[in-house]
Amino acid sequence: MEVEELRKRLEELRTAILKDLDDAYKSYRGKVEQVFRKAIANLEIRVELAGLDSLPWKPYRSGRGAWIFADEAPGLLERLKASHNNTLELGGYRYRLQGGGRFIGRYKVRE
Repeated sequence: MEVEELRKRLEELRTAILKDLDDAYKSYRGKVEQVFRKAIANLEIRVELAGLDSLPWKPYRSGRGAWIFADEAPGLLERLKASHNNTLELGGYRYRLQGGGRFIGRYKVRE
């Protein structure tokens, strides 16, 4: 092979290798970002659950569940408003927006 052909071939190989490295980097970066996003979401849920347990829940007379005024849990209120049927299941409880949005009910999920 002539020098010019070798140079051209080396340039093609360099370009191909750099493209493969770039593709691998993008794939790896995407996977790492996905793992961290999931970890952050899980941490946020755990923090939120801990916060929910510390709210001033008032038990229903029936003993089946408890309630709070919706403005006592603004984060939960927003999540409930954005959810399907104003209901969420978190940490073994079902939360439901009630009373025209003035109250949040909390009920133990039956296993």
